[in-house]
Amino acid sequence: MKKQTAKLIEQRNQLDENKQLSAEIYQARIKLVKKQTDAYELKEKITELTTRQNSLRDLVSNLEQKNKQVILFNKLETDYQESEKNYQQQQLAYNRNIAGVLANELKKDTACPVCGSLDHPVPAIFIRRCWVKRTIRSSRR
Repeated sequence: MKKQTAKLIEQRNQLDENKQLSAEIYQARIKLVKKQTDAYELKEKITELTTRQNSLRDLVSNLEQKNKQVILFNKLETDYQESEKNYQQQQLAYNRNIAGVLANELKKDTACPVCGSLDHPVPAIFIRRCWVKRTIRSSRR
């Protein structure tokens, strides 16, 4: 009976140890599941941040492209304004020269072909070197 009691005590101790190990295993599993959940959440966060980073890269690229377009537009606008100014100057010179051609044909006491006046106090001056109309039109384009 002593042997049986000793064996029972030994089995009881073994059972207590097994219960303790089982509790430790259970706690370890809980910690593992928590760490797996944390790892999954971190992976999701990394995926989200990577997506945002890619979107930001695209936005930066688009912004750089837009800035290049703005620079090009500003250059084209400046070129256009210079061309328009040149055209206006050529057109004015041409128009003044036409007035000069008409003024050269004026006769005293004869009606002006433009306004019909008989008096010509300040007739326009004809300038030999003047732009041809087609040159002015081509500069307009």
